[in-house]
Amino acid sequence: MNQKKEKSTNLSLVSLPSVILPVYKEKGGSSFDVIRTLKRKLPRKSKIGHFGTLDPFADGILLVGLSRSLKLTDLIHHYCPKTYLAKGALGKKTTTGDLEGEVLVEKEPYLTQFQISQAVKNFEAKVYKQVPPAFSATKYKGKKLYEYARKGEFIQKDPVERMIYQAQVESFSLEEKELSVKCQVSTGTYIRTLFEDILESVDEVGYLKELTRTNIGPISLDHCLNVAQWADKLEQNDFSHSLSPLEVFSAFPKVNIIEPERLKKLANGNPIENSINNSNLEKSDYYWLVSQDQVLALAKLVENQFKIEVNYQS
Repeated sequence: MNQKKEKSTNLSLVSLPSVILPVYKEKGGSSFDVIRTLKRKLPRKSKIGHFGTLDPFADGILLVGLSRSLKLTDLIHHYCPKTYLAKGALGKKTTTGDLEGEVLVEKEPYLTQFQISQAVKNFEAKVYKQVPPAFSATKYKGKKLYEYARKGEFIQKDPVERMIYQAQVESFSLEEKELSVKCQVSTGTYIRTLFEDILESVDEVGYLKELTRTNIGPISLDHCLNVAQWADKLEQNDFSHSLSPLEVFSAFPKVNIIEPERLKKLANGNPIENSINNSNLEKSDYYWLVSQDQVLALAKLVENQFKIEVNYQS
């Protein structure tokens, strides 16, 4: 009993860093299961959350944010496209668009390699209007669509614009009725719906059997530890495998701040004047303000002042 209390006290004294955990989510569990498991290893009232859910049948990268890094959610959605490897079955359409749904339509596929390659290519590098699937977490009147669908009420929302940056056929077998597609897409794109829409464009049907998220922005599966490994690390207060926000947004320029007065202003959350000649300052939507490689803040340049968006000091 005393040992447990001592451990809890030690944890409460740990300052939770504002880092990002690259987690490999295995098939079967939900994204919330991952958060729940890791949260148990952190001090009470710790701020933790993920930057984009993965369906239970899918595996791959789940970026988990701690503390102030959660303020980067919108930026990750905007600046970090997601890459998926989607493997599907041809000839059947299901209620959910994946292997968990009931079969609605069944037909013999008559695709050729050329036809499917052209169909996939036609979606690449284009804005694509996608109707959110009935079995999804998209909300309607405050409730998730899947809550309606499970009761037999299928809500069709208006299409939303999504960007398909890259799309290519990885493998195709008409004999085995299988198709694998690799795609890089904007946040909010439902890959099972994209898979269905690609096939529908050539009058075919199919559903997803496997889905792996391989990349989020510059972060790949090579950066990831699984949930059990992260749980062990967090229990030891070990964040050595985590990512700083600067690594995720490495494209944002770094501006070094060394003057004591300017450092004091930043620590208090106040804007500071830009002391760099504009001709020498790389144009960017955001800038990292650093001091001796320590991240101080993420800022915007407005009227030649760096105005803090996320303060990493207070």
